[in-house]
Amino acid sequence: MQRDRAIFIGINTYLELQALKCAQQDAVCLYQWWTQEALRNPELALLSTDSSPRHQEHSTTPTMENLRFWFDQIKMSIGGSDRLWIFFSGYGESAGGKDYVLPVDASPGDETTRSPGENWIALEEIYPLLKALPTQDILLILDTNRSQSVRADHGLGDQTQTLAQHYGIPTLLSCQPKQFSHESPAFGQGLFTLALLEGLRNYPGQPLQKLVNFLTIRLPELSEHNNRPAQIPMAIIPTAQLAEMMVPGAPMENASLAPAGLGELPLVEALAPRTPETPVAPVAPTVPVVPILDRAPQPPNPLRTAETPDSEALTLDAIEQGAVPSQSPSTPVEPRYRQPTEAIDIPMDKARFWQQILALSALIALVLGLSAVLRKNLPPQAAQNLLVPAPNSPETPKPSPMPTAASPDPSPRLDVPVSPPADSARILEDARAKIKPTSGEELRQAIDYAQQIPPGDPRRPETERQINRWSRDILQLANQRASQGKYKEAVSLAALVPKGPSYDEAQKSTAQWKTKLK
Repeated sequence: MQRDRAIFIGINTYLELQALKCAQQDAVCLYQWWTQEALRNPELALLSTDSSPRHQEHSTTPTMENLRFWFDQIKMSIGGSDRLWIFFSGYGESAGGKDYVLPVDASPGDETTRSPGENWIALEEIYPLLKALPTQDILLILDTNRSQSVRADHGLGDQTQTLAQHYGIPTLLSCQPKQFSHESPAFGQGLFTLALLEGLRNYPGQPLQKLVNFLTIRLPELSEHNNRPAQIPMAIIPTAQLAEMMVPGAPMENASLAPAGLGELPLVEALAPRTPETPVAPVAPTVPVVPILDRAPQPPNPLRTAETPDSEALTLDAIEQGAVPSQSPSTPVEPRYRQPTEAIDIPMDKARFWQQILALSALIALVLGLSAVLRKNLPPQAAQNLLVPAPNSPETPKPSPMPTAASPDPSPRLDVPVSPPADSARILEDARAKIKPTSGEELRQAIDYAQQIPPGDPRRPETERQINRWSRDILQLANQRASQGKYKEAVSLAALVPKGPSYDEAQKSTAQWKTKLK
């Protein structure tokens, strides 16, 4: 009898590293899906996060010692017919050509010698242990390429790809080497996990191949919709196992009907048949990206797409419907993912429609009510007097003159010279608010703007970390242009990278790209 086992690890608050925002929630959401939607036995599933409760009378905090303990427990009890999924969301690092995952008690590595820090867990140790298990139904999911990483110019993923192919362990990575895995504060989750949950809910009981094809298209879409650099997943999975391994959960009634646009997709290059000696190619979209509504069924509250108006997205967020709620109303889940009980007996699309109508009606009523009160109780020009200083003579009120061209603009702009605001926190927040992560020019403007914070300011260390992150984003944009054969654009973008950790790599890449322009 098959038993389904899983470990979901998500680390936000490291003891010695910069905190992440969504890794813990990613693990929690997948654990909830596994136990409450896929209906797997919670006694055989482990949730290991910063604040997860004890399990079987033992700590689940994701320290190196605890993770080794729980893996030993699985090794002693797993059977040959069992299924095992392992999900890790947190920091990963590459040092000396070796890939590592970092538990909560990991220390930073030595940047000078590029040596690993304490408690780093080498993937070259994990893969042999997985291979030695009696079951072959294993899926390792890693979401580790973080832009906040200690050394974000690494090649994290290169060795993982080689190890996964060598040992034949199905592995799913959140992005390609040299790319970053991005978080979405609006949804409170990583983009990879958002796409993964959507695919898991669309393909319960279906071959893993369908999930991989879905992710290959959906994740780049989410990157674009959230104004993030492209993020393309990588699957290193033997072809036979793509067809044999199944997504947990009972197949939907219409499972035989392939979602439009996905059923006939050709497998991506990394999934083609190969011998063990054949190198694994990165997973990349092989068909044009088309709107998700034309391809696959959506969860009750679909993820925001290009066709979803901003007003609708804000309304759904305001009533806390969550990005990807449970498809099973009878399953108890956390409030953020629970559908209102009133909507259980009516079609979900109608429930969403009336929820939006009610929310919009309440907003309109509030605005109209406030307008009526203001008209009744305020004298003429009261609204203007609330904003403009009153004249000296109350008997003859006059409107204040409009600001002239010489009047200072209280809101600094990136495209005009401004005097540095006194508040360094405001400088950094303004810089963050005035950029688009897909624009190299605006990223550089934000860097120059943030440089106004002087050395010695308490905010300077945070500012330098943010500047380094923006610099890496610019370099990543340049690498993407180069991968598309747009070397001239790549050179222009690389020239925007300022002096810092990413500068030398930008110069080396520029020299290579210029040779291809001749």
